[in-house]
Amino acid sequence: MGWVSGIFRRRVVPIPKFDLSALEAVGGGPDRAWQLLTLWWQATDSHVTDGANSPEGVAALAGRYDVTLPADFHAYLLRGCPMEDHGMDEELGTWWPLERVRNLLEEEGCGPEPGLPGNGARYLLFADHLIWCWAWAISCEPGPTYGQVVRVSDTIRVVADSFTDFVERYVRDWHSIG
Repeated sequence: MGWVSGIFRRRVVPIPKFDLSALEAVGGGPDRAWQLLTLWWQATDSHVTDGANSPEGVAALAGRYDVTLPADFHAYLLRGCPMEDHGMDEELGTWWPLERVRNLLEEEGCGPEPGLPGNGARYLLFADHLIWCWAWAISCEPGPTYGQVVRVSDTIRVVADSFTDFVERYVRDWHSIG
C-alpha cells in the first residue's frame, strides 16, 4: 500500500491458482469422471470425502427408479461419490452421497417435468450449486437423452452429453455447465 501521485493504492494479492496437472494423467473409459473429480477435489483442497459404495447399494438405487445407470455415472457412484452430505467444493457445488440421489419427482420443489421424457421420473439429481440455486440431474431414460446431464432450475436445459463430459467441464470451467 502507499501513496502514488496523491492517490492511495492498495496492493492486490493474486488469487492462487491450483495445480491441476495431475488431471492430465487420467485415462479414458467409464472411470475417467470419478478419477478426475477426486483428483480435482484434492488439488483444490475441497472438503469432500469420497469413497466406495457397495454394488448392492448402487443396484438398489437403480432398482428403486427402474433405470440402467450410464456406465460413467455407475462407476462414479461405486468409487468416487461423496460419503457425507455436507461441504461445498471450490466452485460452491455440493455433490450428493448415494443416499441423497433421487429423481426429479421425489425432490422437494421439483415434481413432474412435462418437458422431459417420462416427466423426469428417470432423471437422477446428483449435485447442486450454492444450496440449491440449481441442481444437476442425469438422464437414465432409454432413448436419445440417455446419459445427458441437465441443469435444473426455473428451466431445465441440457448442459452435457454425458457424465464424463459434465465432470470434464466442471473441473475446468464450471460456468459452462452452470
